[in-house]
Amino acid sequence: MCDSTNSLNHEIYCNGQILEAVNNAELFEDSKDFVDMPLIFSPDETIKNFTRIFGKNKLEKINKRRLKRFIDSHFRPPGEEFIDCIPQDWIEYPENFKKIKDSELREWAIAINKEWKTLCKNVDDDVSEHPEKYSLLPSKREVFVPGGRFREAYNWDSYWINLGMLRSGMTHSAESTLLNFQGCVKNSHPPLFTPMALKYYEETKNKTFIESILPEMEKELQFWFKNYQHTVTIKQQKYTVYRYNTITNVPRPESFHQDVSVAENSKNPKKQQIYRDIASAAESGFDFTTRWFADKKNMETIETSNIIPVDLNAFIYWNIYGLKFFYKNVFHDKDKMEKYSKLLKEHKKAFDAVFYNETFGIWFDYNLRTKNHNTEFYASLITPLFVGMTDVEDINVPLRVFRFFNRSGAFNYDGGIPASMISDSGHQWDFPNAWGNQNHMIVESFRKSRFPILQDFAFELAQKWVKSNYEVFNATGYMWEKYDICKEPPCPGEGGEYVVQKGFGLSNGAILDLLITYSDKIGV
Repeated sequence: MCDSTNSLNHEIYCNGQILEAVNNAELFEDSKDFVDMPLIFSPDETIKNFTRIFGKNKLEKINKRRLKRFIDSHFRPPGEEFIDCIPQDWIEYPENFKKIKDSELREWAIAINKEWKTLCKNVDDDVSEHPEKYSLLPSKREVFVPGGRFREAYNWDSYWINLGMLRSGMTHSAESTLLNFQGCVKNSHPPLFTPMALKYYEETKNKTFIESILPEMEKELQFWFKNYQHTVTIKQQKYTVYRYNTITNVPRPESFHQDVSVAENSKNPKKQQIYRDIASAAESGFDFTTRWFADKKNMETIETSNIIPVDLNAFIYWNIYGLKFFYKNVFHDKDKMEKYSKLLKEHKKAFDAVFYNETFGIWFDYNLRTKNHNTEFYASLITPLFVGMTDVEDINVPLRVFRFFNRSGAFNYDGGIPASMISDSGHQWDFPNAWGNQNHMIVESFRKSRFPILQDFAFELAQKWVKSNYEVFNATGYMWEKYDICKEPPCPGEGGEYVVQKGFGLSNGAILDLLITYSDKIGV
């Protein structure tokens, strides 16, 4: 995170003349490329040479070709610090895949399984020996990246990557992913470290490994308690909830040019707040969507810090539940179990008070500015069901969620369920884009409900998603990060700050889990 104090190379990768010059000149089609480029010389020497060559020239006066020559002579290509690797526990024909009855889908699963070799990376030792030359964090273990421009691990993506690797029998690789996130709480993304550990334990029952990372689970939860809590007053009662609100108040280095453009075009005079809201939206994993915009249209009205997100608070619940589960069922620590049981009850009470909408009978994002719920459809509304927040007292919530989704028109597309029903925003987490992790969450939420009608519908949704992904794979040879659910035949999605990426970790994991879950009846 670029907070001006935590980096030996802050003036290279986070702020400073070189970063501004590169982005002002638009040297790279994807501005993330520059901040992923390792230094050849030390940061001080690089800055000294830049000053010597370009002096105090205004950015617009710097010659683009000359600047390009400087970058080429002082930086290595992006991704050079990675070394391709084959996971030590990878096998070509995982035992689980034998369960898949449909022969075409079984062969497809085997093809997807090969992608773990593409997404597996070792980090060059030079990153730990000379950290000042890199924007990447060092790692002694193999790293599994999402793919494409995403050359680093993300908490949001890694939950589904780990899910897929567990389905592929790669428990050691799943352990590596969990261990890589130790000490990286500050760069959390949505907090899914403990949920990853829950899924790992469900598959392996490895008590010793869970015990080794248990302090890190508590550390992550405490980080969110300390830095992201916000008090909301509802009907004269105060409740503690959570929002994305990073300490960063400068343009994102990986999207510097785009952020400056948004701030310049915004009517909001508080430019640092705009940058904070943009970075907070990126931290959420939903970069970007009309969920965060005041007018539900334009990014220039972004107000992420005014939104109390239903999904983030559901994930916080999941983290507390996970710690309660481990202390109760695995380690039999009564004091810790009672501590987290109490926290769980308190958080659930706050959750219902802040997010529950009596008119619709489901949970929505809460806006601090308007003091109202955002009752638009977003696929993220499924999160409370996905993490198991249904009440014994009100067993019909899943039915009401289903009816709300149905009335919104979200179920009307053969290609899957879109991230939102708001079209023409041009952002990747809006209509017509659909994402593997969200479609997986919706399927799982209905599959685990107590209502047979929802369980049957979950299979229909899984069949749709698998079929559309399979068709795109056959047409292009790749799995993609997002899909356009309106096109016929289906195709990779569009929109956002960069071209659609292939690979793709979370899409692979979601599909593999669905193929195994419905192995006896899903087909094409």
